[in-house]
Amino acid sequence: MDRFILAWAEDKDIRQKGQCGGFVTALLKFMLEEGIVDYVLTVKDAERFGYSLCLTDNPKEVVECAGSVPWATPNIAKFIKIHLDTDKLRLATVCKPCDARAVVELAKRNQINMKNVFMIGLNCSGTFLPVTLERTLDSLNVCIDDVERVGIKGDKLTVSLKNGSVITSDIEELEKRELGRRENCRRCEVKIPRMCDLACGRWGVPEGKKATFVEICSGRGAEIVERAVELEVIGFERASDENLRMREEEEKLAMVMSEKWQNYYFEQTSSMSYEERRNFWFGMFNRCIKCYACRDVCPVCCCIDCILNPWRPLIKGGEIPPGPAFHITRIIHVAESCVNCGQCQDVCPVEIPLSRIAHKLNKEVQKKWNYLPGVNLDEMPPLSRSDGFS
Repeated sequence: MDRFILAWAEDKDIRQKGQCGGFVTALLKFMLEEGIVDYVLTVKDAERFGYSLCLTDNPKEVVECAGSVPWATPNIAKFIKIHLDTDKLRLATVCKPCDARAVVELAKRNQINMKNVFMIGLNCSGTFLPVTLERTLDSLNVCIDDVERVGIKGDKLTVSLKNGSVITSDIEELEKRELGRRENCRRCEVKIPRMCDLACGRWGVPEGKKATFVEICSGRGAEIVERAVELEVIGFERASDENLRMREEEEKLAMVMSEKWQNYYFEQTSSMSYEERRNFWFGMFNRCIKCYACRDVCPVCCCIDCILNPWRPLIKGGEIPPGPAFHITRIIHVAESCVNCGQCQDVCPVEIPLSRIAHKLNKEVQKKWNYLPGVNLDEMPPLSRSDGFS
């Protein structure tokens, strides 16, 4: 099996229902039917930009989940860690790059057994918070009830309407007005999830062709795709040099946009004096109502007894806002393993830009130890290595 292929579901109904030819849906259904996995974990669309996580052992339910849900921000890694015993259960899951990176970081800490988790990664240009997406559509004079599909193509937001028309808008211009994608997605530096068994997406597929560009990233990924092809579940063709070039250009464009936003956000504070920067962040921390949502949602935080709990001596119980040690400790604690998923910032009820400072600190870790979290299962986190305190 070639490493790069264009693939699709042989089942016509699945091929039509899937956004990119139904490859992912057909493969997940096949893995359940063949007993390769016990469960599939995916995302189910709902009305008016709603969604839910779907854990199922029913192949028919997998088909019901076909299609892209770019406003979904599920915490896949956290769900697996809390609810599934991967020492006993075999799981196939779809995941964005940040989800996959968090799974890998948890596996390094013996929280998830990667031998029993098959990851189908989805290329990601960014996701939307539902409320921000509604405001974005309002700015384009689009009624939510008229929307068929939302996506990002290159540097454009594309909105496909039920009447067949398509509206496009410059994504950077929207985001300068705090519309468009989530803040962490704008900064994201991993667009293709090559740490998964398969990395799938639309990039590299010619316009009008119903197919998924698949990069096979592991031996078991190749084995399962080959079995699906042999049983005529999946059709495929070898990716051409032109397909590869198109995909590479899309990835490069996404990375250029990411670098611009990283510089924008980081320069906002780095251009300040020390006193101004201190006042900015401590002012943000003073909004805190100590709800613990940021700690509880973080996918890479897995301590049994958190040092931030009120019965521990570090943080004074009943104090609101908590002292600066609360946020400083939490952010330093995840600095080496933060995957810039943005979950902490999404759940903050007082809108502290938590993922921004966590990502900034993680970039400093990357500089010192050349460690990008969640991309290599065999590479241990810096503080777990002999050079971690050097």
